Formats: sequence, structure tokens, C-alpha cells
Amino acid sequence: MNSRFGDAFDVVRFCLAAAFLTGAVARVDLVAARPSDVIAAHDPPDMLFRRAPMAFSSRSIVVSLATNLHLAFDAELLRTHTVWEGAPLNLYGPPFNGTAARFVCDFTGDRLWGSLPVQPWELPIQDGGGFGLAESRFLGVSTEGGQTHFLYELIPASAAAPVRIRETPLLERLLSLNAVVRRFEIGPLAAPVRLSPFHGAGEWVPFPDTGNAVLLHRENDFLLIAARGLASNGLIAHRDESDRVVTAYAS
Repeated sequence: MNSRFGDAFDVVRFCLAAAFLTGAVARVDLVAARPSDVIAAHDPPDMLFRRAPMAFSSRSIVVSLATNLHLAFDAELLRTHTVWEGAPLNLYGPPFNGTAARFVCDFTGDRLWGSLPVQPWELPIQDGGGFGLAESRFLGVSTEGGQTHFLYELIPASAAAPVRIRETPLLERLLSLNAVVRRFEIGPLAAPVRLSPFHGAGEWVPFPDTGNAVLLHRENDFLLIAARGLASNGLIAHRDESDRVVTAYAS
């Protein structure tokens, strides 16, 4: 990616970390659903990213954060739709395993978390009535610096210039936990933006004040979402219209 595009990200930088704490998780093993004679192909460990259709999004971009930890990004809705622990993505179709028996790629492992199919970015409504879902456009993928970056922009309803964003998924070790970190670099802003980094089932529970952290109690486990680089109390939990579904907002 050329440096002129990279220079646009010089105003706001912040990171969001999600750490799976304890409990049982949903086991995803789709081997039984495959034709018995179809053998999946797999990317080499040093592959930075893979575009492939998946059940949660036909426009998935998969990044392996470690040999056994993988993140799938939805290039249409600009969300992380799946983080799983286990084997790498199973690849099907003529470009990968030479068959046309199936085309939708899947994985075998534990789905740790993921967001519902809702576009997570919001921009202010022109009449001053709060925030509304932003119109967005995915621009592409960069591998600058040997890392995978998702490049996209938010398009205001007014004549203001689009807001460019570079999102980078990373893996960090926090104490004894592996945390999936999503680093956001946001271009010049004419007005505040709001991001929902996680949208899914759960209840938020009391948690010692660390500045910006939300602890979610899900059916069988806990998910900790923390922010770095935001103003104090910039990350909050909010219940939406569905029962036991929460959104964590970063303003």
C-alpha cells in the first residue's frame, strides 16, 4: 500500500482487546456435513490472509493470528464474524482441492466469539438526533509491514469527506490469556464516530474499573472487552431490542 494512503491515518489510534476467560464453547465440526470423499486444502502457516466464502459471510477474509487461533472478517459489514481456536480454514473448490463438490469454506475447532450480522460503525445523524448506521465502503487489504490491514471508509450523509479507517488484527499475551487485539487507525474526523466492537448474546457484569473495559457473561463463559487509547469511559455496554443481546460501544 502506498505511503500517501497510510499518511491519512494520523488522527485517532486505539486498540480493542477481547479475551476469552473460561467455560465451555461451541464446538464447530462440520466434517459430517461434507461428502466423504472431499478432502479440504489448507494454506501454509505463513500465509498472511485468505479471501474465501464462509457460512457467516460470503466475503470473508481470514487471518491466522497463531497456528491454532484464527480471525474471520466480513468485508461487507466490516465486522469480525468469527474467532476460532483449532485447525486453519478448510478450503474447497477447484482453486484449492480440485473438486466442485462444495465451495463454502469452513473450519474445525472451537468458535470463541463473533459478532452478529450488523454493521458496527455509526455516524452522527444530521439533525442532531444521536447516531445512525454509517454507509461504508470496503477498499482492500494491505500487508504493509508484514501484517494484514483491512482498509475501509465511512461515508457521511453530508458533503464531508469520507472517514478512512485501517483495522489491524493482532494477538497479544495479557497475563495468562491470549487476547485478540484489533487496532484502529482513523483518519481526520469532522464529527465523532461510534463503533460497536462486539454485538452478541450476553449480560454485562460488574468489573473493577480499569478505565475502559466491559465484562460479558455469556451462556457458558465470560468475554472481556477492553480498550486502549480512548477517552475515559469511552467503552460502555448497551442492550439492544433483543433479549440478552448487548452492544459494547466505543465513542
